Amino acid sequence: MGLAVRVYIETYGCWLNKADSKVIETLVLQHGHKLVKSPCQANIVVINTCAVRGDTERRMLRRLTELEELRKKYGFHLVVAGCLTPVRGATIHRISPSASILGPNALDRFLEVLQGRTVLDISPFKRRTCQLLPQYNPQRDGIVHVVPIAVGCQGACTFCIEPFIRRYLTSYPPQLIIDNISKAVSRGARLIVLTAQDVAAYGKDLGTNLVKLLSEILSRIEGDFLLRLGMMEPSLVRDFVDELVELYADHRVMKYLHLPLQSGDNKVLEYMNRKYTVEEYNEIVHAFREKFPNLFLATDIIVGFPGEGEREFQNTVRELEKIRPDKVHVARYTLRPFSDGFVRKQVLEPVKKARSQIISKLAEKIALERNKRHIGKVENMIVMEVKEQVKGRLLNFKPVIVEGRASLGQIVKVRIVRATPIDLRGVFFKT
Repeated sequence: MGLAVRVYIETYGCWLNKADSKVIETLVLQHGHKLVKSPCQANIVVINTCAVRGDTERRMLRRLTELEELRKKYGFHLVVAGCLTPVRGATIHRISPSASILGPNALDRFLEVLQGRTVLDISPFKRRTCQLLPQYNPQRDGIVHVVPIAVGCQGACTFCIEPFIRRYLTSYPPQLIIDNISKAVSRGARLIVLTAQDVAAYGKDLGTNLVKLLSEILSRIEGDFLLRLGMMEPSLVRDFVDELVELYADHRVMKYLHLPLQSGDNKVLEYMNRKYTVEEYNEIVHAFREKFPNLFLATDIIVGFPGEGEREFQNTVRELEKIRPDKVHVARYTLRPFSDGFVRKQVLEPVKKARSQIISKLAEKIALERNKRHIGKVENMIVMEVKEQVKGRLLNFKPVIVEGRASLGQIVKVRIVRATPIDLRGVFFKT
């Protein structure tokens, strides 16, 4: 392929998948190759796929078919990576017989692709051995640096395909993470996002834990930065909630908590193989909100999981009214291969649709009411984007849009004048 390979990367899915794509970008640049912005400019085209839901899977396969047609026209080598590969490897190979197919834990083998080889490595049973973390690039990343601290999880939720795809928890060494963040902060990163399939599981395979890692980051890394944590499994947070709340008191830690509930009914949680009760979930939320009243609580709800009748669904409605989250990710349960939920008696699709609409409307109502609490207040905001408008985040990660000008990465004071269910609107406040 020559000395300077041109690589185009297309990414779908979660923060962890985005971080994996940045690892691939780092490999490309470290070995003297180039990133391009269009498939037609590339020698290698990478599609980093997601398989979290059935409709997502179908969308991935449609896009793969489109890229295969482009491959025939432009002659690039197609690489299919990410979570879809261990699940639909045969389908991917049928759509694009010449493609390289790399499972989520085969990132290091992309170097062979850069050398002109076709690689097929989709085994879900291998552990991640690539110890490379994404390198911060100010031109690409702005002020945000996403750091994957672990891959895999120790859960076995019956709705989820991920324990099959990324089955082994593999945490990155603490020193590697600290060095990576320190370098990024020294180069201008202002917001560090720690991500994983389950951030709270960090270190269980290394004999350490998330609390120790956060303590090290906050005590050892110098510079002006904010820290935001990704999704955390409630049953693991429960084990060190007091220590975590204490660390959240540090002004650098954003008061943002992504704690997936999934169902407000204990029987359904048991069917899902979730390792906590509704009551234990509420205790965690109370511990954080008691210390941080303006905590941004994000959660996830699955409607229509097998075993969810009308009574169980209404329990979820009442639970959301009780905990009043700032944001709810609502999903209808979809059949996923290799998961126990696949073999249970299913809830009818029209019922799922109706329940999804009820939860979505309730979540929107609660979000608007919580956002209206900010109207008239003067808040600190970190500037994330400067275009026709200034977009930023409060120090609990709540999005704000402001008219005017400001410098990227600057923390400014804004007066909140209006609220919508998804963001706040403000004006710059001058003392």
